[in-house]
Amino acid sequence: MTTGKLSELNISRWFLPIKEHPLRMLVIFVTYLALARLSIFITLPDSPISPLWLPAGFSLAMLFIYGDKPLPALFLAALSGSISGYYSATSSLPDALLLTTSFAVLNTLQPYLIYHFFINVTNASYPFDKDRNLLAFLLGSLLVIVTTSSLFSALTNLLQLNNDISFTLKLLVFTLADFSGILFITPLVLAHHHFRNVRYISEKLLEWSAWFIGLGMITYLAFYQGIQGIFLMLPLTIWAATRFSQPGCTLAVSITLSLAFFVLIYIEPINPASGLYDQVMLEILLAIIIAATLYVSALLEERQKVASKLEDTVLQRTQELQKANQELIDEVYVRKQAEKSFRRSSRRYKALIETAGSPIVVIDTQYVIKQWNSEAETLFGYSRDEVIGKNYIDCFVPQHHQDETAWKITKVVESGGGKENLESEALAFDGTSHSMLWNINRISNSDDEPAQVILIGQDITEIRTTQDQLHHLAHYDILTGAANRRLFEDRCNQALKQSLRHQHPIALINLDIDFFKRINDTLGHDAGDELLKVIADRLTCCVRNEDTIARLGGDEFAVLLADVNGAEGAELVARNILNAITTPIPLPGGELVITSSIGVSLSPNDGVQYAELLKNADMAMYQAKSAGRNNIQFYSPQMNEDMQRQLTIEQELRHAISNNEFKLYYQPIIDIETGQIVALETLLRWQHPNRGLLKPEEFLQVAEQTGQLLAIGEWALQNACLQGKAVQAMSETPVQITLNLSNRQYSHPQLVKTIERVLMETRFNPRFLVLEIEENTITNKLEESVTTLNKLKQLGLTLTIDSFGTGISSLSHLKKLPIDIIKIDRTFIKGIPEDENDMIITETLINIAHQMNLKTFATGIETREQEAFLKINGCRYVQGYLYSNPLPSELLPQLFQEIRKGLRLNEGEQIFLPLD
Repeated sequence: MTTGKLSELNISRWFLPIKEHPLRMLVIFVTYLALARLSIFITLPDSPISPLWLPAGFSLAMLFIYGDKPLPALFLAALSGSISGYYSATSSLPDALLLTTSFAVLNTLQPYLIYHFFINVTNASYPFDKDRNLLAFLLGSLLVIVTTSSLFSALTNLLQLNNDISFTLKLLVFTLADFSGILFITPLVLAHHHFRNVRYISEKLLEWSAWFIGLGMITYLAFYQGIQGIFLMLPLTIWAATRFSQPGCTLAVSITLSLAFFVLIYIEPINPASGLYDQVMLEILLAIIIAATLYVSALLEERQKVASKLEDTVLQRTQELQKANQELIDEVYVRKQAEKSFRRSSRRYKALIETAGSPIVVIDTQYVIKQWNSEAETLFGYSRDEVIGKNYIDCFVPQHHQDETAWKITKVVESGGGKENLESEALAFDGTSHSMLWNINRISNSDDEPAQVILIGQDITEIRTTQDQLHHLAHYDILTGAANRRLFEDRCNQALKQSLRHQHPIALINLDIDFFKRINDTLGHDAGDELLKVIADRLTCCVRNEDTIARLGGDEFAVLLADVNGAEGAELVARNILNAITTPIPLPGGELVITSSIGVSLSPNDGVQYAELLKNADMAMYQAKSAGRNNIQFYSPQMNEDMQRQLTIEQELRHAISNNEFKLYYQPIIDIETGQIVALETLLRWQHPNRGLLKPEEFLQVAEQTGQLLAIGEWALQNACLQGKAVQAMSETPVQITLNLSNRQYSHPQLVKTIERVLMETRFNPRFLVLEIEENTITNKLEESVTTLNKLKQLGLTLTIDSFGTGISSLSHLKKLPIDIIKIDRTFIKGIPEDENDMIITETLINIAHQMNLKTFATGIETREQEAFLKINGCRYVQGYLYSNPLPSELLPQLFQEIRKGLRLNEGEQIFLPLD
């Protein structure tokens, strides 16, 4: 920063108070100029006294009130007020400017130095409340005034101003003038600033009135006596110093001396010939009176504060003594109450021990019983007289809990404090054992008395029993008593760790009951529960004690063989289990034979983690079901590959449903007599993006297991109805559309509503729709099937039993069903004419249908011999590759066009249409 910028910054900081408080600075400036004019007015002509001696006291008072902030305004006021006086005192303009500037600087510097001298010496902010503060103020004022007056006197001599007056006299005059101005104005302004107590004025109103009356009488006498009248002012100042407060005293002294000064000037003017000496004497006299009065006032003020402080100290000490006395009285009272309370508590202690709802036993350090309450008598069956003096541990604590009990009691006694909790069993008179939770505490009446221990007990036998039951419920199956899934997992994890450490294999066997749901449905759930109990018992008999049997849920069980001799040992146990399960179970009306599908996985070959081992055993179990049930399958990696393949198909099926990758193919069903197409069987195909066209057997099983078959079946129904409307338009004769319902579709509770909704949406005539339902699907739930089939008949549909002759139903069942057509399965047609049994069965089925007025049609016709046999035996409707391959929907128009041209399918002219 350059020097010019630094000077500009300092000047701006110096004048900052004027910018922040312009109104206050203006009032100070105007007041200073008014006092300057008054000072010039009362100063004698040709006097060496500075024309601005009176405002010196005002400047100092402003610093005491506002600090250093008024300095710029005071400097400007001093500069403005003195320029006219010094310009008239000297004929030279430069001299006048030099005098004015010097005076303004000294006049501003003088109160600044006095103020900082005072606050640095006393650390106080008011100079007239203590004698040491007043002395510091007077001393600082004299030192600073003498210094500044010396500098200004030397300057006036240098400029030859008032050369007829000596330097010493000038110094004395300047010093007394400024000192008088400070003593005259500063107390007056500060008294006005500090004297704010209106209540004090109201209390001293009578005395103030008397003082002002005295001041008026002395002022009146001064008219006749002149300077001698000043001495009459002395009693008034002493009165003010001794009776009034310090601010009031300074106010009274200032008023008194102001009147005296002006009275002497205007009533008895000072002789010009000796005016300077008279003025000096007058200033000295006034300064002495003011200083003496202020000093006396300060002494009295400080004395009053000391007395007030002493009174406060005495009062505080008295209050402390009273408080200590009261505390002593309270302590005596508390001790008396404590003694009473102790006597009462001693009586209550005995009553509490006796009436407590918990057993309480007091023993000594040798475990000898000293006290025994009534609740302990009730719980353990021993009276107080029987147990007092006996050893508690020997008599009531079982052997396996004695060491722990003795250690806990000794620990409490030796530690001298604290408490312990102990859970142990306690023996009663009748031999029963109670689970007790004891709270052990040490008690002692005094240091010289031996310690005792109090045992406060709680009988938690029921809680422990409940906890044991909850633990059993949390880890064991409530029905069979076998381990549940959580405990089984924990046992398996432990066994796996031991297996890896000791390098021996373990086996996990997973099994469930074949057709268990059928048992529940036919015999009831109570019988099913009893069957599960029997199976759990049989499993227990087939394994060792270290093995674990668990019921994982429903009819699914698992067996952990913790240490087994490889696959041979696991197969031996699994074979024993299978034989045990298949042992007939006697019933009131006969016997029940059940079978089971078992899957086995071995660690570490099939996995070293519980989840992996269980998954592989479960996979092997489902392989056993697929292999015909009632057999044992060991896990192999190929099973995992098959599972992965099924998962892939599942994901691809989900994608196929959303992208409409399915197609419908149709195979004609013809009248064997006329060759006319009477129906088209709907066949589902999947146009796989990578594998090409897939038949249902490649994906329907996965779709049924994953629940996607319902969505696929509804899509097929809707599209078959839509395409069926087109078929009616293409054909010259009515052609029905046949659609096969899977077991899951047929068992769905919304089947009828779904078909009804699709028929309404597609506006397809229901008499042209034929539903094919497998015989086994119907006979599994015969009563429900009758209801469902009747509802479908009410819609106007034609119903067909598919694969007739392969089920286990009786003819009596067939009479109850509202069936229109029976479909002879291709398994019987395939053996014609080579297999005589197939021919007999087929002939029988056709005759049964004729006797019951049911239509029949056979599927799987591939040869003329098969066609001839069926025609001879009265089967009118046939279907097979002899007549036509399944055709995509886009080739149906060509098919019906060929038929209109004269094509007859029953004459051996199989239609060969180009397939995609």
